[in-house]
Amino acid sequence: MFKKNSVAMSIVGDNIRALREREGLTQQELADAIHVSRETVNKWESGAIESLRERNVAVLRNRFSLTVDDLRSEHKGLAAQLHGRGMGSTGLAGLGPHAVDSGASISPTRSYVSDILWQDHPEAFAIEMDSSMSRVLPAGCLAFVDPQITPANGAIVLAEIVTEGGSELKVRRLHLGSTKALLSAESYEADVEDIVVDTDQLHVRGTVFWYQPSGELA
Repeated sequence: MFKKNSVAMSIVGDNIRALREREGLTQQELADAIHVSRETVNKWESGAIESLRERNVAVLRNRFSLTVDDLRSEHKGLAAQLHGRGMGSTGLAGLGPHAVDSGASISPTRSYVSDILWQDHPEAFAIEMDSSMSRVLPAGCLAFVDPQITPANGAIVLAEIVTEGGSELKVRRLHLGSTKALLSAESYEADVEDIVVDTDQLHVRGTVFWYQPSGELA
């Protein structure tokens, strides 16, 4: 029983601490804003107080426009949002406003996944897929990309193709030769084509290691 409560309070404490970070508040300033003592805020964050009273939850929600999940959830809480443990946000890895495949642009995308996944892949980001790899990555799913994983031949990657007019990003299966690279599509759509480029035109921005179906997105 003690172990269960300790784990639960570490989640609440992390979320309270994340709220202060987000708002740029000290423990005293947060305490003043919601009419509790600094010691109370400190005990929330340390786990010394076992739970938030409903009155305190209501005050925090009204004062900072929060949801119950923001305060009490491990995967949807403020700590997960702020530190990327539960939220994949595309465009955060310096990708810029490039297009991914047939017109689908990289834009902020929100998803909640296991903390363990983000602990193992702290630099990962997510891309909402179109139909270009629909045989393996369904359209509308989030493909999670880790820029730290060196791809094996045959891996699915986020590839940046450099051209005279700039560059574009494609999610494809990589087949690497000595001077040429084949970026193969695996799509149910007949008009999605494979791409062959010189290796010096290709920059692999990361390897796809996980995907989350659209029906599971928050």
